[in-house]
Amino acid sequence: MTLLSKLRGLLSGKSEVVQPTAAANAPVAQAKPLETVDFSLSVSQEDKELVAAIASAILVHDDSDVTVQVKNITEIDLEKEIAAAIIGAIAAGDHPASQFRLKSIARID
Repeated sequence: MTLLSKLRGLLSGKSEVVQPTAAANAPVAQAKPLETVDFSLSVSQEDKELVAAIASAILVHDDSDVTVQVKNITEIDLEKEIAAAIIGAIAAGDHPASQFRLKSIARID
């Protein structure tokens, strides 16, 4: 039934019951959860201890009453971070009103 014939039926006072199609009743497929890009690198125990000591010394400074506990130290992969910033800037330049999610970064040699 075309739109024009439906309009004619409405104008003439005839009401027609339209059955929903099977596609309208079909379940909606669940979207896959997006994976995150891991920007962290593994850190050796020696580097963790060195960074914790330096961070504690900076935070404590002159206050001897302060207690500092470093819970986590993560090294960031700068190449991945720079690549993500460049990709985001290029994508935003083409479509500034859109949002983008970076799914993966791979090195091509």
